[in-house]
Amino acid sequence: MKNFIESENQMDDISSSYLENISGKGELSITGNLSITGVYSGKLVVSECLEVGKEGILIGEFYVKDLVVFGKIVGTVHVSNVAKLHEGSQISGTLVAKEVRKHYDTILHGQNSIENFPGSPAIVLKTGT
Repeated sequence: MKNFIESENQMDDISSSYLENISGKGELSITGNLSITGVYSGKLVVSECLEVGKEGILIGEFYVKDLVVFGKIVGTVHVSNVAKLHEGSQISGTLVAKEVRKHYDTILHGQNSIENFPGSPAIVLKTGT
C-alpha cells in the first residue's frame, strides 16, 4: 500500500489520472480519478471519480465529481454528479448528490439528499444495480 505523509494544516496537491491502494490520513486534493482500497481519514477533494474498493474505508469529508462505492464511508460526501452505491456498500453520515444509483443491499445511515445543482437536469433517484 502507498502511505501518504500526514498533513494537518495544509492540503497536499496530487496530480494523477489514477491512484490505487492508498492508505493514510490528512488532507489531499486529487486531479483526476482516485481508487482507495485501504483506510483513509481526513479531507479529500477529487476532481473526477472517487472509487472506494470493497475493503476501502473512508472517514471524514469528501468532495468529488462522481462516486463509486463498494466499501464503507463515514462522514460527509458531496457529489456534484452521480453517486453509485454497489451491493454491500455502506455510508454513515451525510450524502449530498445530484443523482444516486443504489443497489438494494446498500446501507445508508444519516442524512441523504439529492440536490438539483444550478444548470443540472431534473433529479433522478435510481435503485437497483
